[in-house]
Amino acid sequence: MKPLEGIKIVEIANFVAAPASSRLLADWGAEVIKIEAPGGDPNRFMGTLNRMPGEDGANPTFDTTAMNKKLISLDLKKAEAKAILFRLLEEADAVLTNFRTDALKKMGLTYEILSERFPRLIFAQILGYGEAGSEKDTPGYDYTAYGARGGLIGSLHQAGGEPINAITAYGDFQASITLAAGILGAYIGRQKTGMGEKVTVSLHHTAVYMFNWAIMAAAFGNHYPKNRRSVNCPTINTYQGSNGRWMQLCVPEYDRYYSKFITLIGRGDLAKDERFDKIATLTRLGTNGELIAIIEEKMKEKTVDEWVAIFKENQLPCEKAYEFEEILKDEQAWENDILQKMKYPTGDEVTIVRTPVLMKNMGLPESRASGAIGRDTAEVLKRHGYTPEEIKGFRAGGIIK
Repeated sequence: MKPLEGIKIVEIANFVAAPASSRLLADWGAEVIKIEAPGGDPNRFMGTLNRMPGEDGANPTFDTTAMNKKLISLDLKKAEAKAILFRLLEEADAVLTNFRTDALKKMGLTYEILSERFPRLIFAQILGYGEAGSEKDTPGYDYTAYGARGGLIGSLHQAGGEPINAITAYGDFQASITLAAGILGAYIGRQKTGMGEKVTVSLHHTAVYMFNWAIMAAAFGNHYPKNRRSVNCPTINTYQGSNGRWMQLCVPEYDRYYSKFITLIGRGDLAKDERFDKIATLTRLGTNGELIAIIEEKMKEKTVDEWVAIFKENQLPCEKAYEFEEILKDEQAWENDILQKMKYPTGDEVTIVRTPVLMKNMGLPESRASGAIGRDTAEVLKRHGYTPEEIKGFRAGGIIK
């Protein structure tokens, strides 16, 4: 049995942030009814941005957010469609949206309206910039509210260089995971109080939280962007091997492991050098750049793969900096069911990424592909008490698709 079986979620959301959250809940057994406008969720058509298929029979981009859901289409601009929505909400545990609050006001679907009518309903909303402040009604995407305003794009490139190429939906997926946690917290709370809750997560807040160490440290003079030749800790840094590839070294307990590390790379003569053997000394004397240059010179004596093997054998965390194409072939990812082959009715076979929570007793979540707009409309409406004649009339009137 899946842990969320019996929980019902109604989703009124587009693109990634929010739909990815209910996808996670669907993987865990919740019944998720995704409501799309007659024209469909714009995320259906985003595959071409990433050079992937984008048709109904094979749409892996859309599947990252729509897999394992019931897909229905309602024109919520019409009163009859809103009445259908309210019937669905009578049985729902939560409604999930990423529509802006001013849009929800025009639709008559704000938290205040819904909570009065459905007091046990959990209202979950992804926002761009939060509920307050001058930006509260500003459209927010992960590139802007998360990536730019949250510090990713302006801080993580090499000092003096151009901004990084941010990845589409990087922030959306993180915000969606936090929203799923909030929904489940509110659900547990409702079991104690009998009352619903309003749960909000903003892309901006999510980014600030993910970078909270760096943001707090900025008040103490720890400035980003940095040059990798002047980072505070030389053993938490990237280095290039003789084959031109890069590795990420991560030895945070510098004082404890400095002697072991410096000896391992062939500079044992520096093991007790007081200019380098303590992190506080590096900071005080400003000798971190000098030590980084010494390490760089040694790293170029072997390939990245050779160094990674040496460091791992000696329990010093290090990894080659993988490119995405390499992840598709990574045995570790396949052996841990991170990746999965999915075959579509079109004959396309695509490698998809599973949601990151695995539960032993539940087993691996199913992977039921999405489909055409309104694929499950008739089935869902029939199950909620509508007759075939009513459904036919709704379809003829453009209320459903």
